[in-house]
Amino acid sequence: QAGLEPWIPFYISALEDSSGVFGNVSTEGCDIEVTPNLYLEEAYTDTVWAMILGADLKPAGTYKYSDLGFYLWRKLFALQGIELDTWFEHEVSEPFGWSTMGYKPLSRGIAPKDIAPTENDEVFRQNVVRGTVHDPGAAMQGGVGGHAGLFSNAYDLAELGEVWLRGGTMRQVELVQENVLEAWTNRGFPQGDNRRGLVFDKPALESDSGPTCDLSSWESFGHTGFTGTMLWIDPVYDLVYVFLSNRTFPDASNNKLLQLNTRTEIQRVVLEHLGAVSRFGNRNE
Repeated sequence: QAGLEPWIPFYISALEDSSGVFGNVSTEGCDIEVTPNLYLEEAYTDTVWAMILGADLKPAGTYKYSDLGFYLWRKLFALQGIELDTWFEHEVSEPFGWSTMGYKPLSRGIAPKDIAPTENDEVFRQNVVRGTVHDPGAAMQGGVGGHAGLFSNAYDLAELGEVWLRGGTMRQVELVQENVLEAWTNRGFPQGDNRRGLVFDKPALESDSGPTCDLSSWESFGHTGFTGTMLWIDPVYDLVYVFLSNRTFPDASNNKLLQLNTRTEIQRVVLEHLGAVSRFGNRNE
């Protein structure tokens, strides 16, 4: 509701830059790896930030999804002299033993054959995207973004969901304070039509839309990813639901996952087995 643009196609501006900001090999000053055979000039990251800062603001108060705010996470870390991917490895994945979870999996020794391809990108990267982040904006940051870039298998992701389910702590390791997690997962504007929390998505306020089936409780929260992923935590039913797919392969126009409601229909089967009832049948609002 801050009025931020939903997203900015930075890669289009870069492709149209007549000075040529890309190279096929890593050289001094042009060493931001977009894919293993495409590199971006380091100076262009300043252009990206300038585009974010210079973007027109829409009228405040109107609900519109935007990922631009999460671009700032990496910038805030950088101002403290901390690399976001290094911090994540040392403070999150290593303490919990999540060996598959992290940024830039290829550089961490994970084989391409163990990673699902996400798109045959014929516009920007001119290649099959596999093992590098799908999101073009995060790719232009070397694969490390506050809004995109993390990889994981289902098991490690389920354990992360278990941490959220337990209030931010598991195996005597605290990932986040419980009151902070509550701020992340409670609706930020409960009097309006914005269902979302500060960080996580929430169930739809109407029965004919939203990221979950109607059996998910009002207290549940999670995230549905553009490439076809889903992590949803429901404390009422003590449930962590993980769904991983590569919807965007071979191209992002593939909408079968949404048309068939695959993620939410599988979620419904699980919740029915747990005896869940529709949240709209017990609505107190």
